[in-house]
Amino acid sequence: MDRTHHRRHFGALGATASGIKVSSGGRELLSGIDSGTTLSGGTQYVFGTAVGATASNGGFQVVESGATASGQLTMTNGARPRRLR
Repeated sequence: MDRTHHRRHFGALGATASGIKVSSGGRELLSGIDSGTTLSGGTQYVFGTAVGATASNGGFQVVESGATASGQLTMTNGARPRRLR
């Protein structure tokens, strides 16, 4: 799956996605496995597993309780670090 999301993207429970781009104002609610997401001003809420995200232009990754984020979160251009809720 390789798509740009300007609003919302919902990763289905148990689903796998890669190469997602979440742009400014967009949100990704991830409950499956996701790798290589680019957060360009968007926000990713991780309920499953996120691997190797890149955040830029104010992009934000929120790792919910019980979720997993592995690999490096690359931050550029004013991105904020991941946070555990």
